Amino acid sequence: MKTDFLLAAIIMAAAPCAVCAGSISDGKWSPTSCGDNPPAPILDAGSVAAFNQSLVAISDWQLKSRAYIECLVKEANTDNQLIANSANQVQTDFRGKLEKLSAEAKAASKALEQK
Repeated sequence: MKTDFLLAAIIMAAAPCAVCAGSISDGKWSPTSCGDNPPAPILDAGSVAAFNQSLVAISDWQLKSRAYIECLVKEANTDNQLIANSANQVQTDFRGKLEKLSAEAKAASKALEQK
């Protein structure tokens, strides 16, 4: 049990700051440190020049979107790990308190039986 607690403490200490965590609003999670999701460009096939310019815009959008998505996934994974670590720590604390209270109750019961 001490090993689990130590491992959780190390993981939490190594995790990014809570300020870097995503946020939840109206039931939707969003990253907070990835900037805005770039809007998709509009393909303009009105002329060869416009079409070629659209292809450049699409290429640029793909690069920006890929960077955004990579950031989003990294932040989501970090948040998931922080949530799991926090939940596990609460459960570990509960089990420790329950074991302590159980031991105290047994000792008190035994002491009362001997009176």
